[in-house]
Amino acid sequence: MRLYLCTILLVLVWPSLALAFDLDPFLVAGFEFVENLQSVNFWKREPRKESESSLSNDKGIEVDLLLPTKAKDFTPSATTTPIQQATPIRFTLQAGETHRYELSGIPSHQNQTLFVTLNVCGEPSADNGAPLDGADLRLEVASSNQTGSPMLGTQAFFGFANVTARDMNSSVAYADITAPNVSNIHGQWTYELGMSTKGPIHGASLAPNLYLVDTDFANALFVTGNFSKFSNGSLPNVHAYDIHIYERDSQFAQRLGNSYCAISTGPALLNTNNANVSTTIRGFGEVPKGQFYVRALNKSTDYVAFLTEPNYGIEGGLTFKPVNFTTKTGTNCQVIYDLEFCSGVAYAAPGNASSFTEVQLRKFYDDMAKERYVNFSKSLDNVACNASMEKRYSPQSNCDDCAEAYKNWLCAITIPRCTDWTKQASYLFERPANTSRNPVINDIVRPGRYKEILPCSDLCYKIVQTCDSQFGFKCPTDEKWLSLSYGEHSDNGDVSCSYPGAIYYKSKALRLVPSLALVALTSLTVLL
Repeated sequence: MRLYLCTILLVLVWPSLALAFDLDPFLVAGFEFVENLQSVNFWKREPRKESESSLSNDKGIEVDLLLPTKAKDFTPSATTTPIQQATPIRFTLQAGETHRYELSGIPSHQNQTLFVTLNVCGEPSADNGAPLDGADLRLEVASSNQTGSPMLGTQAFFGFANVTARDMNSSVAYADITAPNVSNIHGQWTYELGMSTKGPIHGASLAPNLYLVDTDFANALFVTGNFSKFSNGSLPNVHAYDIHIYERDSQFAQRLGNSYCAISTGPALLNTNNANVSTTIRGFGEVPKGQFYVRALNKSTDYVAFLTEPNYGIEGGLTFKPVNFTTKTGTNCQVIYDLEFCSGVAYAAPGNASSFTEVQLRKFYDDMAKERYVNFSKSLDNVACNASMEKRYSPQSNCDDCAEAYKNWLCAITIPRCTDWTKQASYLFERPANTSRNPVINDIVRPGRYKEILPCSDLCYKIVQTCDSQFGFKCPTDEKWLSLSYGEHSDNGDVSCSYPGAIYYKSKALRLVPSLALVALTSLTVLL
């Protein structure tokens, strides 16, 4: 509705304007126009519907971006380059230069929309090597070849700009790309321009679609957002996405992070070719999502990861909000994932890289948890799971619920979540050498010293909530004893306790908040 109001205002400002220009929803979907409709307020957006998650939106991050404004009047040019429909063109530009492109043969029918997108693929640097802060390319668009008709334009925003012309009644359109007239620079701009009535050639989503699961000293595990079905019922293919790893302080990545052209062709340290790519249902919703296990990273190093989605059949594509991450310092923690039994486990566990590969360590922990589950499974067989509702131990829970709760708890306490000994946080529990809570880890893995992220207390409460009281499950009621065995969820950006399917979500750790208010009042004692 606000977008429509913006269109009306633009027409009132320029009565001679035959069509309206605005930022394309491909970029601003999920965001709002604010104040006097002259800026866009970019808010963090949930990757899932709000009704499906208990995580509240954090609306504390704002970036102002000017809407397209009238830049100049159109004047004919002798140097106009034709551009084909839905076929991006790439070229270079010197400081102070302007390139004009003409798209002709636009089908003339009611409600025609033209999408014009610009990607900055590369840019010069100052002679002293510093980045060109504020020196961005400008995109200007006209829908008529009549002298004096308005051209509306906007600056590139982290390497991306777009102008969308709606309700066109012209068969021709023009786009100008202008470089700032700056001196004392080295190099030139490289850009890619796309003009199409079928849809935008380039896109830059400020919403996240890539999430960090965990890192160790040489590897990092990521997942995408949940896959949504297409109209034909099929799901996206994880191989339709690419991942690109840059140094976090890379000026290239910082300046051009919204440009698909820049990120996909730039000097990335690692990319999809250095990753194990798969699909998983682990985590929120237990629905398919993509998974990237990136190898060959350096220890104790800051990186930034970009997820991109190439267009199908043509050049161009979409970038998503990048993810900052840091690899661990020590080799005593190793990321394991895709366990057969403990399928919800995906994090760094106490390891020994000189003795165990990731595959070997994964099997060691999974087999141990599976073996420990056997006796409980036999006990569960003695519970009247299939009794009539009035004879069951609980009208809300059944044996399947109990089995799942016990399995999640067992996997969390059998497979400790491990982080660097040097990391400082109040929720971390020190494990000096040979003091793992599980003696088998000391004897076989011999990880050395590390710090543990304790299992979440609600994993214990969940067992009491869902399992028959004849099992006698209890959790600590004294705060002191509880804090020695379990951790608590936090919203400060860290995974402060271990639970199945945990991921880092921007400034919060994405989690499900179980309704355990009544259970928390119960007297419980299960110590690790």
